[in-house]
Amino acid sequence: LGDVYKRQIRAGELAGELVMNEGELTHAQTGADSGELALQLLLAAEQGEYAFQEGPVPDQEANLDKPFASLVK
Repeated sequence: LGDVYKRQIRAGELAGELVMNEGELTHAQTGADSGELALQLLLAAEQGEYAFQEGPVPDQEANLDKPFASLVK
């Protein structure tokens, strides 16, 4: 198992999380939205609070399968 990082994000009413595995985003979730839509919602937040967790992260199904650069074009 490689390096896994989880970042929890809260921006106003929006709350979600991003998971990175070995330097690549593998999972994004906000409430009922997941994958690319959740990532776009989180990236669009102009301000917010962030919490960072390194190490073992409960198994979460990968819902992002593109390199980060192609997700933020």
